[in-house]
Amino acid sequence: MQIACDKHHLAPGALQTIKSVCKKSTDAVSAVHRKLWAILTSSRQKSAQKRETALQILSELFTRSKTMRQLVVPKCDLLAEVLISTGGHPWRLTG
Repeated sequence: MQIACDKHHLAPGALQTIKSVCKKSTDAVSAVHRKLWAILTSSRQKSAQKRETALQILSELFTRSKTMRQLVVPKCDLLAEVLISTGGHPWRLTG
């Protein structure tokens, strides 16, 4: 699956297409999850726009799909680490 996006936005109709694919089966949701997760966690993925688009799609599917929630929730800590880029170091609040 190719995620079509321009510099700042998902291509028109792409999200609808992805949602339609995900409605077909839980296997389709799992496949989309794997692709989005690969984009979000790939150290080779330097494009912030692609990561942002993947996160937007993940967010949309998370609100609509129980299967997507079941796949994402166990990885919330890792997702936060990837998004915040703490480099594996715990957050330290300075007081």
